Amino acid sequence: MKDKQISENKASFPAKLIDAACDLSSFCSTDESRKVITGVHFGENGVEATDGCMMIRVPYPGYSVDDFPFIQGIGNETQDSILPAKEVSAALKTIPKKINFPILKNAKLTQKVGSESEIQVTTFDLDNAKTASIKKIDDTYPNLNQVWPTDEPKLSISLLSKYLKKIADYAEKYGQEQQYGKGVVIKFEFVDELSPARIEFILDRDMQSHEEARAKIVLMPMRMF
Repeated sequence: MKDKQISENKASFPAKLIDAACDLSSFCSTDESRKVITGVHFGENGVEATDGCMMIRVPYPGYSVDDFPFIQGIGNETQDSILPAKEVSAALKTIPKKINFPILKNAKLTQKVGSESEIQVTTFDLDNAKTASIKKIDDTYPNLNQVWPTDEPKLSISLLSKYLKKIADYAEKYGQEQQYGKGVVIKFEFVDELSPARIEFILDRDMQSHEEARAKIVLMPMRMF
């Protein structure tokens, strides 16, 4: 998906399909004093979320909403909406998992008929339809394009997610939390696109000396052996 603004338009547009990948609740803020970013933003061009430190955008699934089964009482339009993250996550958990119809591994996102303040998420498992009505967060979502990087990258390197997760899990378990943050700070160093990434963080150890004990990791952008 192009890094364009998801939407600011409150006018109605055709209903959207959403899938499990649209559950961006883990990227939302939990700070109730910043209510607008505790929600997931569903716009005309995709889905986005931020907690103020990181941002994520994902496109809608590629299936046509017209292929989703007709459900009595469910509309065919939706609106730019900010929805509470926990309620979005709960609604998406009702998507059938063991089903051989790919279209039914999606939910239909629609404006509730007769209501300007609610969005509905509908799933269908061939026998029953489940619809969650979610009240919108009444606010304007931040324009993430104002801070989304647009300059050409000076370095691009691809690393496997399973190794990054392994490193992050180890750091969470044994690393030292920083006073100015809520977690362990992991430093990445790159020389060029083909050289290994150098990664390090401070270990949470009681040291009699003032020297920091650091875990140091080398991660190749491809298999070493």
